[in-house]
Amino acid sequence: MKTVIAMKWQRLAESDRRALRILGAVLLLGAVYGAVVVPSGAALESAQERLQQARSLNQSLADSLGRGLVPVSVLSGEALRTALSQGSAAAGLELRNLSRDGQRTQTLLSGPAEPLLRWLGDLEARGARMAQLRLTPTADGLLEAAVHWQ
Repeated sequence: MKTVIAMKWQRLAESDRRALRILGAVLLLGAVYGAVVVPSGAALESAQERLQQARSLNQSLADSLGRGLVPVSVLSGEALRTALSQGSAAAGLELRNLSRDGQRTQTLLSGPAEPLLRWLGDLEARGARMAQLRLTPTADGLLEAAVHWQ
């Protein structure tokens, strides 16, 4: 059977063989895209949705308890930078950048999605306030978080 296929392949014109090779490459790229990129995007959307739900729940809990009854501690300044540098390592995350821009602190972190999101939530629960968060999946299956802290 293999010889029949090989003979038919040899009978094809060179332009037809080239077109079939290109078609095969395009199909392979489409399969890789569907198997790798699409699930990563869905996981990122799910993680962002869970983070938003956690923030909403946190806000509704704070509102129901009343802000006057529960003192709100704010983790900022040197305490925030210490928590970022030491806590990220303890959580198994890679702190790629920690810088200060005026009164805001900026970080670039990467790690597995679940521990990264849990750690960010824990920091917020301790009083750290995010001004901006951007989550990006990396090629190696990790999640990268660019955060601007207040």
